[in-house]
Amino acid sequence: MAIEKLYHAPDPGTSSLQGPFRGDVVEQLRIRMKATQEKLEESEAALNRCREYSARDIEIISRQRAKIIELEDLVQKQKATISNQSKAIADPKTMRVRQPAIPMPIFPLTPTQQGSCVRSPGSSTPSSVRSPYPSSVFDLPPPTFDMPISIPQGKSTSLAEISKMSPNSRSNLSKSNCSLCPSLNTKTAIVVISDRLQSLFARTQLFAHTYTNFPSIHLDSQLNPKVKEYVMSISDKLHASTLLGNPCTRFCVVTKAINFYLVHDILQLTVVKGFDAHMNLEVKQMQDFLTQGMLNRP
Repeated sequence: MAIEKLYHAPDPGTSSLQGPFRGDVVEQLRIRMKATQEKLEESEAALNRCREYSARDIEIISRQRAKIIELEDLVQKQKATISNQSKAIADPKTMRVRQPAIPMPIFPLTPTQQGSCVRSPGSSTPSSVRSPYPSSVFDLPPPTFDMPISIPQGKSTSLAEISKMSPNSRSNLSKSNCSLCPSLNTKTAIVVISDRLQSLFARTQLFAHTYTNFPSIHLDSQLNPKVKEYVMSISDKLHASTLLGNPCTRFCVVTKAINFYLVHDILQLTVVKGFDAHMNLEVKQMQDFLTQGMLNRP
């Protein structure tokens, strides 16, 4: 028997419908493939950016690790410094303040007169001994200080007479002498000085808060040793590093350091020099009066 193959011829109407349908499917597939390619490109770009960010993060982490190692070394040094300071504080021998030996001026204890007679121990004849100073400080006329000319010079009291007076007489003498001087309104002067000092201290606090209130262990470790020693001397040595490292207390330490320097080194008698010619003249007269015996040494 012969095997017969059945062949069905396509319907002409059906083939005409399948042609456009296949074309739409192919077009949709192409659109989807293009969108997928675009997404793939975006994913590759995002992956490249992530790789760059990862490389940057690795570099930053390596730098931070180096800084951490440096800070750990600095902390160890600070601990050693604090330990040494605490030991120095605990040791009473190191608390002795070394003061430079300043030669003090030597003044005669008693007034010396020219040609004073001193009896030699070996003979009964007096020998005239001259003082090394041309005249004693107590024998020199006092500076004028622009005192009124109408003051009677004959009524001046010598030191010997004052020493023989009673306490009441001395107080009356001081009152009479003070009555010759112009009256000074002490209340007004105190208020003015107080206002000026408050203004000065407020400015130092503002300066410290504006320009120095930035704690940094790295920068503080590079300070001048003299500055470190000065800050330690005016602050608590055990807690100075903590106070400087806290922004709430750092400006207070700096303000105290500045004010301490102003009070002990700047606000002295010599500050008025150059501001008032009359005051300069009176200060110079007083200095000449006090140091004339020293300056006229042979």
